[in-house]
Amino acid sequence: DEADRMDNCIDTFGKAFLGLALGCARCHDHKFDAISNEDYYALTGMLMSSSYRQVPFETLEANLKVARRLDAADSDTRRRLMPLIAAALGPAGEELFKKPSDSGNTPSAAGETVIADYTRGESSTPIIADASAWGLSSVPAGEPVLLPEVEGLPRELRVEPLGHARSDAIWSATRSTGERDTPPLGDVDRAGRVLRTPKVLIKDGVIWHRVRGHVQIFVVVDGHLLLHVGPIYGSHLTKANTDGTWKWIRQDLRKDLTWESGRVVHVEYAAIAGAVSVAETVASIEQPKRGDPPLPATVNTLLAAPGFDWNAPGAKRAVDEAVTLAAARDAILANVQLESPTAPAILDGNGIDQYVLLKGSAARRGELSPRRFLEAIDGPSQPEWPRHSSGRRELADRVLHPANPLTTRVIVNRIWHHLFGRGLVPTTDNFGKLGEAAADPVAQSLLDTLAVRFREEGWSIKRLVHEIVTSSAWRMASGRDPQAVEKDPLNMLLHHYPLRRLEGEAVRDKILAVSGRLDRTVGGPSVEVFITEFHDGRGKPKSGPLDGAGRRSIYTRIRRNFLPSFLLAFDMPVPFQAMGRRTVTNVPAQALALMNDPFVMEQAAVWARKTLRDESLPSEARIDTMYREAFARGPTAEERVAAFEFLAAQAAEHGVSFAAAPRHEAAWTDLAHALINTKEFIFVP
Repeated sequence: DEADRMDNCIDTFGKAFLGLALGCARCHDHKFDAISNEDYYALTGMLMSSSYRQVPFETLEANLKVARRLDAADSDTRRRLMPLIAAALGPAGEELFKKPSDSGNTPSAAGETVIADYTRGESSTPIIADASAWGLSSVPAGEPVLLPEVEGLPRELRVEPLGHARSDAIWSATRSTGERDTPPLGDVDRAGRVLRTPKVLIKDGVIWHRVRGHVQIFVVVDGHLLLHVGPIYGSHLTKANTDGTWKWIRQDLRKDLTWESGRVVHVEYAAIAGAVSVAETVASIEQPKRGDPPLPATVNTLLAAPGFDWNAPGAKRAVDEAVTLAAARDAILANVQLESPTAPAILDGNGIDQYVLLKGSAARRGELSPRRFLEAIDGPSQPEWPRHSSGRRELADRVLHPANPLTTRVIVNRIWHHLFGRGLVPTTDNFGKLGEAAADPVAQSLLDTLAVRFREEGWSIKRLVHEIVTSSAWRMASGRDPQAVEKDPLNMLLHHYPLRRLEGEAVRDKILAVSGRLDRTVGGPSVEVFITEFHDGRGKPKSGPLDGAGRRSIYTRIRRNFLPSFLLAFDMPVPFQAMGRRTVTNVPAQALALMNDPFVMEQAAVWARKTLRDESLPSEARIDTMYREAFARGPTAEERVAAFEFLAAQAAEHGVSFAAAPRHEAAWTDLAHALINTKEFIFVP
């Protein structure tokens, strides 16, 4: 399953940014292009080093600023309080604080695989998180903690006995708004709360988590994204509430999977409620033998000793300073933004290389293929890519580098294709040997020129579109010159503007626009597709309204096994893989859809009622208005006469005289329906 998902990602990446069929190299070297089997798996490693997330994009930058301020405040707290605590303890305290406070735990025992260790101060596992809830770095051992005020007793200080990654209580109140492409896992909205460990190959399926607080733990095996908790893979998700103390939580995955050859795992922690801390993640059959570091535990013992006087000047000064610093920290946390819509994205992780899968089979591993860019572009001797990250940033740099000749040409060609209906290179997704070449050397030279200019002008799509639509090629009429047609019957050289049919989504939106039903609101939830009697299958959703609530087609919820039938008739692509160039057909099903589809018939009636709303308008004005709405022009004299004759004939069919009933709704509905069925309605002249 993971190999298939990666194949889809690599294929889409290659088509979208490089115009290359990279997916062909999954099983063997590409038969025609300079793409090797090793190239494919070098790129796969970057994706496998990453993981899925739901990113709260509206609050991301604001909360990152809060995290930076908190990190600075915590560092300042340690710097100011530690000397005061040491002075309050006297000579014993001064001696204790000479020892390093980030010494961490004892080395791993035999049979253990440390997945993450946040106890070692500056040497701890880096924080990998989907937002800012877990801060920028782990909290070192020896962190001063101000205990809650108890009536009648002086405030007390403690020192954290263990380094850890920490999520403050306020982050447990984060909430997603809007629509999600996946439901919350285990009834916990994890977006903005996730701490992710590095990916590690482990040989056994027992994992121990040293945690504190109310936390949800999800073990991701081989990149498998769990959507629902059920009898299969149910052991991958667990919850724990340690009531404010440090505990080892055991998680046994062996009942769901076999582990003979080992599996690549990472763990995702999310706060359920309150403050949550994570110290270590260890794969081991037996519970890891870990003790608290001696320094903080001893200091805590001294501070909690029965004879310790918290009202003594030195101790009181430390507590007063801690109260001031805690108030300042609370003021920073008050700026946290807790609600945001989310979007699916990728979370960068540690770098892991992928094995070449012989003949594309996940069961047959070959040699490791180190992460790198395509050899045909960057050569065979590329520097080693970083281990601390997936390498996606480096990949993006290579994709956009001036030495890469493909990316700018691909995007310029896509924009040309979008405007003219055909790219300068017709195969927008494939610039390789199997792709179709440009019509002639002039077209190829034009593509090269525009691509270079596009890069030099800062990758500005707006500027490129402006240049194209103000060109003579764009401003030509669609009428044909017989001599030019004889020399270039397929209009490859654009001797006239190509006549183009609207895409299915645009046809639907235009029908809504002329009827006055189109809702132009930007954003908001998508609308379920209208379910007909021909829609059938597992997971059948509740039907949406026939007109999609008037929303634009982009807001129709797309389910692969319940696609909108009207759009499919007009060549909407089946959403299984990237498709840069749609198939454009002219088949009887389209005419039948415009004639008989309930949506079209309903909107024709809506259009007629809108046209008849102003009772003072004469019929001639109404006909002119409908033509302008449908075709962006007024009717000719012949068309106006034909429209009157049509209205009279349709009224007679309904048993009335149009002269006696010029506002007969059924007749005007038939006229609206007839206008929708004209070729001019769905073609761009």
